[in-house]
Amino acid sequence: MAFTVVDGTNSTSTRIWVPNSTTRGSWAIYQSCIFTFILCIWQAIHVNVPPPGEAPWRQTARKAGWAVLALLAPEIVAANACPIRPFERAQGQPLVGAASE
Repeated sequence: MAFTVVDGTNSTSTRIWVPNSTTRGSWAIYQSCIFTFILCIWQAIHVNVPPPGEAPWRQTARKAGWAVLALLAPEIVAANACPIRPFERAQGQPLVGAASE
């Protein structure tokens, strides 16, 4: 992605990469975008409840695997969640009624 820069001498030049000096450079913009994207994916992933006795590092590794998959192929993560939704809705119905009593 290129953009045109006009300096004080009315000459134009096309730059693709802007270094970090006194302004916000290309790397700073890419870094903040990537960091925000990773945090959004990490918060959006809701893995199933782990089996009893599963080590915490395995839970984190499982969630990290889903996060990488969501980064590379989000449609696979969405396709995996679609069949689970009706089951979860059916499981949650008795709890909603019990909470209102």
